[in-house]
Amino acid sequence: MTKLVNQLYNVFRQNQLFSLILSITLLFFVYKGVHYALIGSYVPLLFIIIILCLLMVGLNKSPNVFKWSVGSWSVLIILWATVRLLLSMANLFVKPVPEGHVDGQLGLASILLSVAFLIAGIYLWQKRKKVLSV
Repeated sequence: MTKLVNQLYNVFRQNQLFSLILSITLLFFVYKGVHYALIGSYVPLLFIIIILCLLMVGLNKSPNVFKWSVGSWSVLIILWATVRLLLSMANLFVKPVPEGHVDGQLGLASILLSVAFLIAGIYLWQKRKKVLSV
């Protein structure tokens, strides 16, 4: 266990911005997973737990597995943000749905969140190979 803790500490210390962005994206989806679990859907929480396990195994196994895990996570973030942006644009320009829940999911705050996650996903994708090479 100490080897894993030392690797985690070194990765976070040497790549602070990368680690911060990775942590924020993971924590956001853990929050969403717990939120959905509280209303009865355990699939998002199970999904994020699998991603976290892949990252932990990657740190314990080899840098290549960790890079693959981060790359997969960044692609999923990019896809999630892109789909949300496309749905938001379709809701704004095609025919807006008047329900409050849809507006809360596809409104201005959602667009800003999606853009932020799109930028974070692109950053994680670009930096994934350099993380453990320092």
